[in-house]
Amino acid sequence: MYKKMTLGIVLLSVIGTVVWAKEKTVLGKVFEKVVLHGVDKALDDLDKGEESSILKYYKIMGTKTVSVDAKEELTSKLSNNINRVESSFNGITLIAKYPKEVKKGKKFKIVVKMINDIKDASMGGLTLSFPQYASLEGAIIDYKFDSVKGYTPPKKMYSSSLKKSIKIHYFVIEGWENKWVQDSSRFMTIELIAPKDNDEFEINLRGVLIIGKKSSKYEITNPTNKNALLTDQQGFYVKKIKIKLED
Repeated sequence: MYKKMTLGIVLLSVIGTVVWAKEKTVLGKVFEKVVLHGVDKALDDLDKGEESSILKYYKIMGTKTVSVDAKEELTSKLSNNINRVESSFNGITLIAKYPKEVKKGKKFKIVVKMINDIKDASMGGLTLSFPQYASLEGAIIDYKFDSVKGYTPPKKMYSSSLKKSIKIHYFVIEGWENKWVQDSSRFMTIELIAPKDNDEFEINLRGVLIIGKKSSKYEITNPTNKNALLTDQQGFYVKKIKIKLED
């Protein structure tokens, strides 16, 4: 069942649990269809309520036959602004969907997914970090993890390079799973408000699996030093995502 956000913006720096309403309204069904697109124009249109052209469109679709051309036209408009990045390496597949560009001050969505392609893991995590900001305004809309949490400075997190916990300097969102079975996937969908003080928004993406237990335990990551040059504040190699911010 789709989990619809309650109205209002929640400051991600205090997110520990997700707040949502589970009623399956028509608007909820519309969001279910457009959530992967994260398009400003679509979201702005939906904010118009009963005057929303997209809402009217899906109401019609629910009662009448709509032409193939009309469906393709709407799909094309929604998908033109979407980037999709996929990286399969070291037994981990990472997939991210996000808008190519966003208007400053507007809401947008990021969907990230991680697949365990290698073997059963005792635990694992999918991490997004935001090197430009200590905190961000937004909310976690939906996820399939044992937990998803936001971490703000000066919280401590594990450093891969130093092998100990360190104080972080910028904002992190991490989804964590215990007993991650091979060939299974986990995801999170987050909504943010585009900052107004930059022309480009940066996101670091990485995944980690812990294989084995106790003395036989070892860690695998995507990316690694073989397919990435950049590291985050915790010393892990990352895939950097960039979104253009428009006035």
